Amino acid sequence: MCKQILFLILFSVSLTLKGQQFVDTTNTFPTKAWGFINLHDKAKNIPAMYRSVSNFTEGLAAVCKGEKWGYIDLNNQMVIDFQFDYARSFNHGRAIVQQGDRYGVINKKGEFVISPQYYDLQSYEVELKQYYISRDSTFFQGIIDTNGTEILAHQYTFIITYNPSLSKEGTYRNIPFYATFQSIDTLKGSFYEQFTQNAFRFSPEKGRQDIYDLQFNKLASRNSTNYTEGFQHQELLRIDHFLEKNNNLSTPEKIKGINNLLESTKTAKLDARSLDTVKLKYRAKSPDEIKDYLAGLGFTLFTNSKGKTGLKKERTVLIPAKYTSLKLFNIPITNPLEEDIIYLKKHYAGASRMMESNIFDLYFIVADEGHKAYLYSLSGEKILTLTKHKKYFAGTSKIGFKYREIINDTERFGLVNWAADEVLPGTYDAVEVLQDGHLLVKQEKKAKDLRQKHVGLFTKNGNSLVPLGVYSALTPFAARKGLYLATRIEPTNSLQKNKTGSTGNKTYEILQIEQDTYTIIKQLKAIQISTWSLAPQTGMLPFQQYLQGPENKR
Repeated sequence: MCKQILFLILFSVSLTLKGQQFVDTTNTFPTKAWGFINLHDKAKNIPAMYRSVSNFTEGLAAVCKGEKWGYIDLNNQMVIDFQFDYARSFNHGRAIVQQGDRYGVINKKGEFVISPQYYDLQSYEVELKQYYISRDSTFFQGIIDTNGTEILAHQYTFIITYNPSLSKEGTYRNIPFYATFQSIDTLKGSFYEQFTQNAFRFSPEKGRQDIYDLQFNKLASRNSTNYTEGFQHQELLRIDHFLEKNNNLSTPEKIKGINNLLESTKTAKLDARSLDTVKLKYRAKSPDEIKDYLAGLGFTLFTNSKGKTGLKKERTVLIPAKYTSLKLFNIPITNPLEEDIIYLKKHYAGASRMMESNIFDLYFIVADEGHKAYLYSLSGEKILTLTKHKKYFAGTSKIGFKYREIINDTERFGLVNWAADEVLPGTYDAVEVLQDGHLLVKQEKKAKDLRQKHVGLFTKNGNSLVPLGVYSALTPFAARKGLYLATRIEPTNSLQKNKTGSTGNKTYEILQIEQDTYTIIKQLKAIQISTWSLAPQTGMLPFQQYLQGPENKR
């Protein structure tokens, strides 16, 4: 994981050095263009006419025409002239733009509020306030505010943020970033020259690491030659918890307390709240932890005179002693549906993890009889029957348990809910539970030389919303509940055309799902549409389209 993050960091920096021209650079460019579709009012659609575009934010979008970037409004009127080598979206009334090989910041009048003097600028928010992580003429990184005032000196090889760009949630509440420093041998050239020759030489795992708080105070430092020597997740969680409990302390007092934490080798006797925070976020509990936790709730395993095992709660037998083996299991799930939480607490001893309310611990029993196994809830309800070489446990979702069946030597998947009701039979190539609780199923259809990917959508109760056989892909819009981007199944999905690499505009439809029905609210021929690009307030959605060429061959 660390190596993947490192690669992304170095790759993004190398893109910055190359100007971040995220456009079509092939000789087919004249046949492609970008435009916008408006979900609210088709009269406000902007035809495909730009080489590249950004999302609409604060009423403006950066667009590229020819070789230069400028800004248009919702009526496709030019607001800021095409004059930049690259331009990013507006945020807090400011936008990062590139002139030559340097970056600066403009306001909505197109005026520079921070002159183009930086090798790189990255927009960064700390406690809802706007800053920029910047590389100045030394090529070292620092942090400036929206006026260009230096907040953190430009003295670091990297500033690494703990934010949703690297994980879906902020990892630590009170430690927004850490910074790394390595000495530069100037006899070998400038830092910029050496970095462009070999970026991996300056990997952020090496050198001095400094962690900072929300007020940009340095809390602690450590020298490192690899990731195992740097600040570890468990240590950072303990520091984060310390800051949470002691936010009234002065900075010197916080630093002293953190140094004591880091110097201490005693980790066994943490309080219960701290113990939960030092666990890796999604790690299941150990057998001893599970046993101790459930024992505290009155659950115990017992064995009869024949050596068979059962489960009881206090004096009530929940599972009779008839199995050769019973094992207690814990699986953490994220963001369970609100309407399921009471049931999970009652039947699965469910509980939210301390300081991580989106992570919910479930406990259940697996009884083993050799050729068969049974999954039970902690109320003694048999949820799944599993068979060797035929039916297997495939994990949990936010609404129930997945299982895998082998049918004619082919894997198929199904789903049962928490109450043991079969929601989806084991007939699908894949089953995915989406954030809203809807169920996305996938099935590949084959006939002679034709291979098509089919998807369908079901409610959490297994009722069909969007039937199989209409669409090849369905993706929810994060910014709008109940809105989905769907790709129509078309005859170009044949094996023969896949081999030739023939491509063209696909038929996209935008679906609005309400209760148990869906409505097509927009249809568009395009190369690509990104669900994350929707501007929720204005309804503007960028798309790329072939103007001529491959589309005419279809």
